[in-house]
Amino acid sequence: MAIVQCPAIVSREEFDKVQDLVAEQKRFSPRNTQRTYLLQHLAKCGVCGKPMYIALHGQRKYYYVCSSQRHRNQTGEDACLNRGVPVEILDNEVWKLISQMALKPASIQKMLAERQLRTRTSGQLDRLRKQEYDLLARQKKIMEFFTKGRIDDAQADESLKEIQQILKDVRREIAELNKDTHGQSVEQRTKNFIDALRNTDNQREACLKALSEVRITRIDNNRGRYAKLEMNVDIVPR
Repeated sequence: MAIVQCPAIVSREEFDKVQDLVAEQKRFSPRNTQRTYLLQHLAKCGVCGKPMYIALHGQRKYYYVCSSQRHRNQTGEDACLNRGVPVEILDNEVWKLISQMALKPASIQKMLAERQLRTRTSGQLDRLRKQEYDLLARQKKIMEFFTKGRIDDAQADESLKEIQQILKDVRREIAELNKDTHGQSVEQRTKNFIDALRNTDNQREACLKALSEVRITRIDNNRGRYAKLEMNVDIVPR
């Protein structure tokens, strides 16, 4: 399969200039340091594929929410209909799920083999290339908004960091798809997954080592404090 090199839409000089402006203004608008959650930068929307970010609902309730809901004010794009999931519930359920998976190596191998086969025949590489192009375009738009004063330094800084993180993940997936077997055998990836969970005491660190992403889809229409939440959770090992 041929590899096509796409030129960057934004030059390195332009990007560095805006990053310097953001850093300078950030000195005068200090922000509270936020804690890192178990699935931060790992949770993806199961409907549209965009990352999920942490949002505060009410005074003390945190949710994983599809980032399309935040970006619509910046880009004008429609937000997907996937509903948010409470952080505490999702973190607990995912940790329980991957801990159970680590006890079943055969099922992990089967899942990875099936996913690898689907990936090769689903046109995923083309979609990833388009996602990379769209992210670069969005990065340029954010920088234009910042220089024109349409968003402040905190918004620009947060958006640029998020885009860079997604770009990193997308480009890693593109590189992996251009290898026959992600550079490692299914057996080796299974071993890496199990070792990460068994040999790492810190749950967050274990997730970063074991997981590529976790795709979340709410499938219920229930609302209210005591409503039952239902969701599909798709675990993607590294």
